[in-house]
Order: sequence, then C-alpha cells, then structure tokens
Amino acid sequence: MKSRTDRRNIVRFCLLWTLFIAASSAIASPKTLPRLPIWPTFDYGLGESIGKREIQKQGPTDELFLWRADGEYSTVYLMGSIHLLKNSSYPLASMYEYVYDQCDQLVVEHYEPDEEQNARNILSKVVLSDNKTLSQYVSNGPYKWIRNFAVDNGLPANVFDGYIPEYVYINILYMTAENYGFNQSIGVDYHFMDKAEAESKMIYSLEGAERYDKIFSTSMSEQAKNLESFISEIKKGNVERSLNELVDAWVNNKHDELETVFLENKKDNPIDYNSSIRDRNIAWIPKIKQYLKQKKVTLVIAGAFHFFGEHSVLKLLEDKGYKVNQLYDVKIPEILFSEAIKSDNLSAVKTYIQIHPNLNRYYYDDTTSENTAYFPLHTAVENNKLEIVKLLVNAGANIDLLNNADETALDIAIRKNHTEIQKLLEDQMFKISAFKYSGQFKFDINGMKGATFLIEASADLKLWAPIGEVQGTGSSVEFTDWREAIFEKQYYRLKLVE
Repeated sequence: MKSRTDRRNIVRFCLLWTLFIAASSAIASPKTLPRLPIWPTFDYGLGESIGKREIQKQGPTDELFLWRADGEYSTVYLMGSIHLLKNSSYPLASMYEYVYDQCDQLVVEHYEPDEEQNARNILSKVVLSDNKTLSQYVSNGPYKWIRNFAVDNGLPANVFDGYIPEYVYINILYMTAENYGFNQSIGVDYHFMDKAEAESKMIYSLEGAERYDKIFSTSMSEQAKNLESFISEIKKGNVERSLNELVDAWVNNKHDELETVFLENKKDNPIDYNSSIRDRNIAWIPKIKQYLKQKKVTLVIAGAFHFFGEHSVLKLLEDKGYKVNQLYDVKIPEILFSEAIKSDNLSAVKTYIQIHPNLNRYYYDDTTSENTAYFPLHTAVENNKLEIVKLLVNAGANIDLLNNADETALDIAIRKNHTEIQKLLEDQMFKISAFKYSGQFKFDINGMKGATFLIEASADLKLWAPIGEVQGTGSSVEFTDWREAIFEKQYYRLKLVE
C-alpha cells in the first residue's frame, strides 16, 4: 500500500510537469538531461454537474479522458493526457486516434519547436545566482545522494550544483521514471504532437514562456524540502509503484482512483493547486473560447488534473454556457459516415454523431474518385432517410447551410418531393419568439453576441431576397421587416455573415 507522502510527491510532480517542458540542452554535460514532457487528464460522469460529482468507487469504465465542447460552428475536443507512458501502454483507445484524425489543429499546454530558445527560457529561471550551489540549500545526506545519482546515470557528480532545487527535483524524477521504462517521447502529448508535425497540422500553445514563472513561486527552503522528501520516497522504492498505478489508472479509465489522488493533493498542497491548476485553467478559458468560435475542429490536450474539481476546464466552460459531453470508447463503424447515412444504418449514424459533433462542416466521401464534399444532412435528405434527418437535426445540423449547388436541405427535399422530410424541415425554420404588427413586422431571434446575421425572406422557399442585417446580442436580435405585407405566407432565414 503506497503512502500518502508517496502519492503527494508523485502528484506534485504531475502538477509541476504540466508547467515544464525542458529542452535537452538545458544542462551542458556529457549526457544531456532529457527534454521534459506534460502529464495526465481525467473524467466526469455524463449528465451530472462536473464540479459536484461524487466519487464512486468503481473499476474501469468505457468513459474516456475525452470530452467535446460545441460552439456555433465549431467543435473543441478536450483530451486528458498522461505525459509518460510505456511501450506496453499502446495502442491507445481507437477513439483517441479517431478524434485526432478529425481535428484541423492541435493545441497543447506548451509548444516550442525551437528547443534552443526553450532552453534559454528555462535557464534564465533555474540557474542559481551569486555563485551559490545546491549544497547550500539541501541537507548533506540528500546532497550526497544526488551526486551519486548523477554518476549512476552517466553524468558528472556536480551536474546539478548550479541549479535550483525545483529544477533538480523534476529532472531526477524524469530520469528515475525513464529508468523504470517510462518515456516522454511516447507520452500522449508527444505522440500526437509528433503526428501533427509529420502531417503539417498546425500546433498551438495554451501558454508561453510565462509558464516557467509559476514553477518557482515557492521559496528555496520549500523547494529543498520537497526535493528531500522525494529522494526519501525513491529510497523506499515507492516511486516506481506509484508511477505504474497512475499510468494504469489512465490507460484503464479508472477515473475514481485519479480523482481521489487529485483531491488528496489539493487538500495537502493548496499552493501547488492554485498555481498549477486553478490559475492556469482560468487563464486558458478565453483561449479555448476563441477556438470555439472558429469554423474548425480543434483538439486540446492538457494534463489530467486540469479536468477535476470546481476549477476544472470542463466546469469553467460549463459556467460560460457551453455544453460539455464526455466521449466513450465506442467501436468506430467500419463504414464511412456517408455510407452509414445512405444505408440507413441508425446505429452507425448515432456513433458518428457522437464522434463527429460538428455536423455543419463539409465531410469528404472517400468512396468516390472525386472525393466529393458533402453535408451529412443534405446526404440524408437526398436519400430520403427521414429518421436519420431527425437524428441530425436534433444533434444540431443547420438546415440553412448551402451545398456546392447552393441548395439548402429543404431545397433538396422540395426538389426530390420528399414530403415528410420537407414538412419536418419547414417546422424547423427558426421560430419567432416575439413579434408585433404596427404597419411593420418585428421579431426576435437567438443570435451570437457580436456576430452579424443576414436576414432573407421568401414566399415560396425557393427564391430568397436579402432584406437587412442584424447584430447578435448573445440572447436575441431584433429585426423589423420594413416591406409591405403582400404575400399570404412569408418565410425568413438567417445566415451568419463571414
């Protein structure tokens, strides 16, 4: 049974590691110290308030460390990562790989392709000043152990002498983990960053070099205390077991175990929690909101502990009005989305709706030589799949989107004489929530704050005429139809102006 102290040290490292990706050239030596990674991310139950979930003692589940947040025209996937894995940890659940394949861009905690610049940023923070050495802060016994540790790992005995205890702490833990078979190069973050670099996908950061300031907010005495405590745990042989338990919990979706560790650490180390988790999560939300406004699919990967508690990224997004859903380790249908629609495969379509939440962007049909772009809703209407149309509309498919032929889904239904689908779509024309008539027609409709919308009108759902633009306020927009009421029926539609 691992000690609470042991868990405290390992978890503390997880929190620090999320702040710190060290360059391999950060310490000049015959054997350079490793480039440090990023650490885990974890889960909450669907349909419950994320910040209020009670811990339930449960075993592995099919709930992944993967969530989906939807904007008006965009989707952001949130992946809880673990930064060190073993070769035996692979392959990852297929859903992780599948979501990555769908994303247009990747966002990680910190991405600095220029390792020399990254090393300079780090060294500006970790080098001791005024000719001081590590031995002035660390007790004699632990200091001798550090020197022996360096030699045992092929480094000069004095390699750590010129660096602050926190930096030594992190490097020793990384090297210890590597000796146990854990490797940052195959950690979740680097696994997907390497893929993105190979495929020329854009990679962005949630934070820059300012992250390093957060590591060193504690006093030198506190840093030394933490380092000595960790060395004691290494001597007891607790570290390898703890790392194995953390990795096993992530790989096998043991959410309750990780949440328990998180809550223990939050209680025991409030300073670490505030600087490493709470403050950073709050700072990330405006950036994630920007990705939710783009017409792209974005995958955000961050350490596991950023997804727990009342200040979790998930809870903070929910507080901003976004719906966040957790994804499951479902079997990816062997048929393509377009084929699932055409063959009326409801089960496969439901799976694709879960993993393809942004139904308002083009998909590509690889079954054709032209690699044809399509909207799922248009395909369902074209093939007269009423139940699938219902599924797609209820899942947020926009009925006003125009395909390459400048047709809406309703246009297709009318042209193909699919009367049931036509009625369904007509009933989905945006609802007038408030109106009055005093020589002019006036109504309110929902609209995104700051966005510009074009109002079009039609008497027959075929010919549409622009009659004005309105600005969204976040809750509603108001527009007045200035024309004389000359038609028995009048339809309106709303388009977001690019």
